[in-house]
Amino acid sequence: MPLLAEQMAERRQRILTAARELIARRGVEGLTMRELAQAARITVPTVYNLIGTRDELLAAAIEEQIARFEALTEQASRDGAPASRALAVVEACVDELLRLPDYYPALLRFLVTSAAAREARERVNAALGSEFETALDGLARARQLVDWAEPRTLAARLRAHVSAVAIEWAAGELDDAAFRATALLDTCLLLTGVTRGASQREFVRGAQRAQRAAKSARPSARRRRPSRSATGRQP
Repeated sequence: MPLLAEQMAERRQRILTAARELIARRGVEGLTMRELAQAARITVPTVYNLIGTRDELLAAAIEEQIARFEALTEQASRDGAPASRALAVVEACVDELLRLPDYYPALLRFLVTSAAAREARERVNAALGSEFETALDGLARARQLVDWAEPRTLAARLRAHVSAVAIEWAAGELDDAAFRATALLDTCLLLTGVTRGASQREFVRGAQRAQRAAKSARPSARRRRPSRSATGRQP
């Protein structure tokens, strides 16, 4: 990579990292370009030149996180078992959200409540739904999905279930362990009813494990997660 391009890429990454730190502390609405430039140790014009407006900044941040999520899904589903990819989608989604446990709740609240975030919200939903649809297509090819189940429709319902659990987590209604267990439980319960053979048996076992984990993980009183920076490190 030429030196100039390398410097631009490094500065762009600094901007995205600083944006995550600021959003984690103040929310998306509290993010200003001046403060972002100061945190990234560059000028405001450089922010606009390398990223663009705040909406373009959010789009770039979301695309970066989607790429990580898709890579995690692919890595986790390499064993080839038809049911594995569906569970890998859930695990990858949870892993990515828990990696930045202060940043993502702020981002999710913005995506859910802001009309200006519609395009970003649709991109996130499309990415998650696409990964589920790929998993369901694999189940259909293996003849372990019931004949009447339509992968695209079912993928949309799985995406909605996982998104709803993520919102509960972002609101502080589930701790990290309960978030993972509940997301897996909902997925396994739904897929148990539309699969057969080895995949159905795997989803039944997964539902049983997730149910036990959800029961033990769900707090009797709301727990406050320890504060961590948007880089995923303890302060």
